[in-house]
Amino acid sequence: MQLHELAAPSLNKPPSKRLVVYTIIEKPGSDKSFWAKIGSAWINRDQSINIQLDALPVNGKLHVREPSERPEGDKRSGQ
Repeated sequence: MQLHELAAPSLNKPPSKRLVVYTIIEKPGSDKSFWAKIGSAWINRDQSINIQLDALPVNGKLHVREPSERPEGDKRSGQ
């Protein structure tokens, strides 16, 4: 790789894949769970992942998936 390639990003490079980060909140006494969107993630060219959180999950658990798989604020029973 040449020095000028490091200095300026390639215009031909595909965009990184964006993912959504959720925490799944289980309510005591309820059979339903709530999926709260708490951030975003990106898959880099080298398959590493960057995660940007807007909140921290109290339960310490993160769930990362593609954005089209579950609409924001969707409430469903546990998986």
